[in-house]
Amino acid sequence: MRDLGFRTLDLRGGGRAEDQTTWRGLCSRAAGLEGEADAAARAIIADVRARGDAAVCELTSRFEQRTLTPEQFEISREARAEAAARVSPDLRAALVTAAHGIRVFHETQVHGHTGLEIEDVSLYSRVAPLRRVAVYAPGGTAAYPSSVLMAGIPAKVAGVPEVILVTPRAPDVVLLAAEIAEVDRVFQIGGAQAIAALALGTATVPRVDKIVGPGNAYVTAAKRQVFGLCAIDGIAGPSEIVVVADAAADPELVAADLIAQAEHDVLACAILITDSEPLVPAVIAALTRQLGDLPRAEIASQALREHGAAVLVDDVAAMVAAVNDYAPEHVELLLADAEAVAPQIVTAGAIFVGAFTPEAAGDYTAGPSHVLPTAGAARFASPLGVWDFVKHTSVLRLGRVALAAQAPAIARLARAEGLEGHARAAELRLRETTWFLRHDAEDMFMTTSDWTRHLRPALAGLDVYDIEPVPVKARLAANELAEPWPMEVVQEIGKRVAQLELNRYPDTSGRKLRALLAQRHGVEPEAVVIGSGSDEIIGFLLTALGGRPSEPSFIVVPTPTFQMYGHAARCRGIGVLEVPLTEELELDEPLMHEALDVATGAALCFLARPNNPTSSLWDAAVIERLIAQHPTTVFVLDEAYISYAPGATLWRQGLPDNVVYMSTLSKIGLAALRVGYCVAPPALRRPLNVVRNPYNVSATSQAIAELVLTKFESVQKAMLTRSLAARQKLVGMLGKIPKARVFPAHANFAVVRLDPPGEATRVAEALAQRGILVKDASALPRLAGCLRVGVGTNAELDLLGKALAEVIPGYGAATS
Repeated sequence: MRDLGFRTLDLRGGGRAEDQTTWRGLCSRAAGLEGEADAAARAIIADVRARGDAAVCELTSRFEQRTLTPEQFEISREARAEAAARVSPDLRAALVTAAHGIRVFHETQVHGHTGLEIEDVSLYSRVAPLRRVAVYAPGGTAAYPSSVLMAGIPAKVAGVPEVILVTPRAPDVVLLAAEIAEVDRVFQIGGAQAIAALALGTATVPRVDKIVGPGNAYVTAAKRQVFGLCAIDGIAGPSEIVVVADAAADPELVAADLIAQAEHDVLACAILITDSEPLVPAVIAALTRQLGDLPRAEIASQALREHGAAVLVDDVAAMVAAVNDYAPEHVELLLADAEAVAPQIVTAGAIFVGAFTPEAAGDYTAGPSHVLPTAGAARFASPLGVWDFVKHTSVLRLGRVALAAQAPAIARLARAEGLEGHARAAELRLRETTWFLRHDAEDMFMTTSDWTRHLRPALAGLDVYDIEPVPVKARLAANELAEPWPMEVVQEIGKRVAQLELNRYPDTSGRKLRALLAQRHGVEPEAVVIGSGSDEIIGFLLTALGGRPSEPSFIVVPTPTFQMYGHAARCRGIGVLEVPLTEELELDEPLMHEALDVATGAALCFLARPNNPTSSLWDAAVIERLIAQHPTTVFVLDEAYISYAPGATLWRQGLPDNVVYMSTLSKIGLAALRVGYCVAPPALRRPLNVVRNPYNVSATSQAIAELVLTKFESVQKAMLTRSLAARQKLVGMLGKIPKARVFPAHANFAVVRLDPPGEATRVAEALAQRGILVKDASALPRLAGCLRVGVGTNAELDLLGKALAEVIPGYGAATS
């Protein structure tokens, strides 16, 4: 043990030439198959193809010195139960604990159908489990019950009807794992002959759709060769780990994690990448100490000597680059800023973040599968998961009108490729023959007991907007006017509500309220349509302008923007064309023009100004050019937040007739009423009222809105003035965050980008734990690393400032 032989490669400042060459060799490793194993597997597969069960029996006797008849291949349920009962209670409990974590995690991976439904067209991707899969588990001394759980449970979560385990000489604990994983059948056969039998099928062994699980060189060679007869999970190589550590890392932990991987196999790879030169000898010393009493010390020592290395680099960025070049099966981040570095690792099978997340947790109990890509395959492959046990089938249904719209393009493309039969197959269907006329009539009256076929496929891929209200100290995530109404106003509202006849319907269209809103804008009341929030107005517009059956509609929206534009359109089977904002969160004018000109042109374009969630006040001149140059598109100017950008409104009398002006009372202290409205051009007023449901705004909402707009407008203005002052305070507070960028704020919230990007999620979660809700916007386009923080009352902002000082190191220090 004195001379461990754990080499050091110095890549700092470009590195020595020989170290660079060695490192490139380590990065270009591959799970190559030995020629002898490849040739032997080929012969075994051919033999099983020719002789079936007889070949499996003979090969088992030759390679494993076991005599089996076909009747003995499968282990009965009774024998499996007896074996499972012999396992000690503590080991059983550990397996049950591991299985629970694995099952809970993989249930998050289940997804339903996704698709698109527009008028006369239904297109979707149907997701269905594979019918039968096999899990291969090595037997004897290399038996790993955890691997049975890691492969069997995701398959059952995916809904696979029949999961088969094949394992030679299965110990009791492996059979117990099969029971816990709800494996359906167990066969005590192994080696390349088992793989061949599963891929080809024999009189006794059923043919499967996919084979997963690790094995020796012969099993791996056989899996590669049967690919095409069935699917496989991948070509497994030796196990590997990269530990990324800085000067603050504990050398004992680093050494322990390198050894934990090296003890697997003499071919296992264990790599340390660090920017701390003193850490390397400390780790080597720890390795030597810990190997002293390790039962598998000889195996681990050989692996560390022949396939391990300590790699010295310049800094954290170089560590990240080295990991991504190596593409390891496992990577551990023992760094002071591990959370921020984790998103930068893009070529690892699994990432273990922080000192309390050993790779061993991933092997057993954490939940994600430990069946991972090796030998650099993490560049393009993924961990085993539910997605490995399902298949996607494209389902297409076109009606006569939709085919008529597509047929000219179909025929043109087909003839360009010299395929006249394709062109005729489309054109023939459009002829008005007696058969087609009868078929169309029958289609109208077709019924089925499966009513779910009438559901729009697109709904399966959409989220439900539902946020559970929770008691908090500061609610800064909902973009409301935080200033409360004075008690005298609340009392007046109570008196007005008490006068309502709750047993009577409200005014069908809200005439008094519409008249007040019309007066604000200097238009006739007939121009105003009210809805239950702006969301309902959006729905009216999409329904009225949904397009003709022969001309499927789509809308254009900048992104990110108010999510209900796209959601409401997709719910109605209307396509959504999203145009990313610029890096400065402004409209990308050239891309907007291009999107609006697609096909026959967009039906609608929604423009929120100020925009949610960016708080941007987009250039008025750009918007005016878009409106002028695309007269066949209806532009919706959504000024929900315009009260927070005094003097910036685009409203004026005489707007072009392809413009709808939309706003809401929700952002000016009346969010509970859910009152939105629009001012529509003459040609659109009647269609909007046709699709509007009667009595769509409650009597309570109408009465309170009328009261506030007529009697308490001055109070409302004072509340907005205080909110604008609070916004200035909020922007100043966010500016005290080190390395943060606060974007210009024109709404009742501000957007701040934190550095590094992962910091936004951490801070949002830490604030939530302190009862302060802010919006983590980091998953939205152009908002990586961003928080959206609402303007609160002075008291709420004081709480926010105190919390920021607690959760952000250096908060309030001078920043450049």
